[in-house]
Amino acid sequence: MRVLETYPEYMKYCLRDESLFDRIHDYLCFTDEPDIETLQAHFMVNRNKIKWSNRITRDSIFKAYKLKYEAMSHTPTAVETTMTQKQLYETGSPLWAKHEPLYRLHDFLYRIDNGEITIDEYLNEKDA
Repeated sequence: MRVLETYPEYMKYCLRDESLFDRIHDYLCFTDEPDIETLQAHFMVNRNKIKWSNRITRDSIFKAYKLKYEAMSHTPTAVETTMTQKQLYETGSPLWAKHEPLYRLHDFLYRIDNGEITIDEYLNEKDA
């Protein structure tokens, strides 16, 4: 696995190896900006495993993957480059999530869907 962490661009070639699922999934979840092709391929190849491992919060994990992919593939407008993370969130731009690790997006989306947190509380937690 150390080789894959050193050269994450090769992870996409190991996604069907069940013995590496947890390590690859954890790496992608805890990396702020994982390789976009690997993230997309991991979700497509391992969708059922991801769903099963997050059966309580599966809707928010799927939303988190989608949001992270959109954030990483979105080209910012001139206005978006001047906006804060909160402003990006409030305008519906996926860019607010670009530098967030997947696990934090998953947690945030689950909690906001259940009325447990606001964007201000999330950003304050992050800065604390």
